[in-house]
Amino acid sequence: MTIFFPDISSYEAGLIIQPGTVAVIAKATEGTYYRDAQYANFKAQAAHVGAVFSAYHFLKAGNGAGQADYCHAMVGSTPVMLDVETEGTSKPTVQDCLDFINRMRALGGSVWGAYFPQWYWQQVGGNLASLGVAVVASNYTAYSDAGPGWAPYGGVTPALWQYTDKQPYGGQTMDFNAYKGTVQQLAALINGTSAPAPTPGGSIVGTIPASIGQFYPEIAGQFPGGQSFDNDTALIWADGGARAAALYAKQCRDEVTALKAEFDALNGTLSQVLAKLGTLSAGGVDESALAADVVHGIGQKLAGA
Repeated sequence: MTIFFPDISSYEAGLIIQPGTVAVIAKATEGTYYRDAQYANFKAQAAHVGAVFSAYHFLKAGNGAGQADYCHAMVGSTPVMLDVETEGTSKPTVQDCLDFINRMRALGGSVWGAYFPQWYWQQVGGNLASLGVAVVASNYTAYSDAGPGWAPYGGVTPALWQYTDKQPYGGQTMDFNAYKGTVQQLAALINGTSAPAPTPGGSIVGTIPASIGQFYPEIAGQFPGGQSFDNDTALIWADGGARAAALYAKQCRDEVTALKAEFDALNGTLSQVLAKLGTLSAGGVDESALAADVVHGIGQKLAGA
């Protein structure tokens, strides 16, 4: 199972987090001088739709510990991902990351991951395994579970892949990440908790309305645990293939139901006609001649239509 979710900042100001979004990573701070004005808004929206949430800090070169102080003052215990890349003359290193991570943890904060893409690692080098956190790769190409964004580098295999910066979402286009696992496993990675084992054939089923099994039986077992769903948002939680299959199956069921209703109505009308013919026959009317006239009349109406 692969899940997908946005990576956002004040560049996406005005964005409405969509119902069914599984996770959100939002910018909180940069260096020791910038606090993202949309951070609190995006965090509240993520909580409203039940999305797993992480802050991220844009790391600058040098003074990793001071940057951790600055970030922690804003995010507190909210899990943090480092954004490690070049900007201008700034080229943060693995050691800068370690200084940030160690100081953040000393403050009681949490750092679960680092966006440290291969193209940047090739510039600065370093042992990414020494970070002790999940590495997020980037490679803007068509996504697949065997795509280049999952290739190992720096001594690690990426846990997440930022595969595009142009994903349509909520009326805008933005960075999107992929994670090969369940929502529970992603939550465990970000929040530092143990993940429940998935049930055979799908993820642990959450709280869903009984009607889901009736209307969407093909995906009733695809819903993550610990969440609640309604009929309007349930399909969003299914993976794309299951959702497409469910929609097609439901469309077929709806068409069959409609055809059955038409047949039942026609059958009722035919029964009435036969009953009427029986009455007329008892009165001496020629049934065959009357039936021929009826068929002829129907044929003329169909021809006129």
